[in-house]
Amino acid sequence: IGPGESLFTSEFYAGCKAALNENGIFVAQNGVCFLQQDEAVNSHRKLGHYFADVSFYQAAIPTYYGGIMTFAWASDNPALRQLDTATLKARFEAAGLTCRYYTPAIHTGSFALPQYLLNALSAAC
Repeated sequence: IGPGESLFTSEFYAGCKAALNENGIFVAQNGVCFLQQDEAVNSHRKLGHYFADVSFYQAAIPTYYGGIMTFAWASDNPALRQLDTATLKARFEAAGLTCRYYTPAIHTGSFALPQYLLNALSAAC
């Protein structure tokens, strides 16, 4: 992992958990899972000790080698990750934002993970 190694430790995750408000959400980058799958697996194991709901989402980051970056998502409230597209759309429209990439459907779809990652995460639990 290199210089950022301390950002993937149990101690760091415990500190983040302690700093969050109720219904807080922890998010952290976890590399490109096609090339760095072990990072997500290790994060999943560690975060599971501190949060009731641990998952990942992906986004296209064209400037990062491999392009599809994986991000850890952790919270004690599973409902926060399960907002439907219609609710996201209503919030997005109410905010009056104009985006070139983001849409509520992209948001929902980003939590759909490739099977190889789902298999690795399942085997790690």
